[in-house]
Amino acid sequence: MEETDLPQDPHRPYEDVMAMLLGTLLVALGVHFYSQALLLTGSTAGMAFLVQYATGWRYR
Repeated sequence: MEETDLPQDPHRPYEDVMAMLLGTLLVALGVHFYSQALLLTGSTAGMAFLVQYATGWRYR
């Protein structure tokens, strides 16, 4: 396969922006569902919950 056989511009910039926004929305929705079910306990989300419980600060 030669370099000329590959697509030069597979996506338009607005498609990349829409994919990033949709991906961010889906991750935020998943984090919200897990937080409502009290299933987030590890990683950065777990640390955020510890800070929230310790200080009373709310995140949205």
